Amino acid sequence: MISFRQRLSNIIFLSVIFSFLCAHKSSAAPSTSRRVAVLEFKNDAKLKTDEIRFLADLFRRKALTLNKYGLVVMTRDNILELMEPGKALEQCEGACEVETGRLLGASYLVSGQVLRIEGTLRLVANLYDTKTAP
Repeated sequence: MISFRQRLSNIIFLSVIFSFLCAHKSSAAPSTSRRVAVLEFKNDAKLKTDEIRFLADLFRRKALTLNKYGLVVMTRDNILELMEPGKALEQCEGACEVETGRLLGASYLVSGQVLRIEGTLRLVANLYDTKTAP
């Protein structure tokens, strides 16, 4: 049986795509800080809470390497402190996610969901530019 971390090897490449997209969109000088907020992923695969958090943390860790592009990653604790009381990080979708990013003061927002399709885990990640997204 394949371990959870081995199954994740199929989706880790998404963090590379995330770093490419952020770097590609970045036109600011390194001294200009812009925030990246990574929300917790929706758990449609019925994984353990720690496993879902691990996935979001993969994205946060990868984004930390982008500080040379002027990007600052918001920690889970930072985000929770700024969230509306009673609202969970994985609660809203689409325009609601973008609005949450704006309320957090984030320039970019990453959200997504984890699915299980025929026994294989799939991570669908969304990257929003909070200034231009509807």
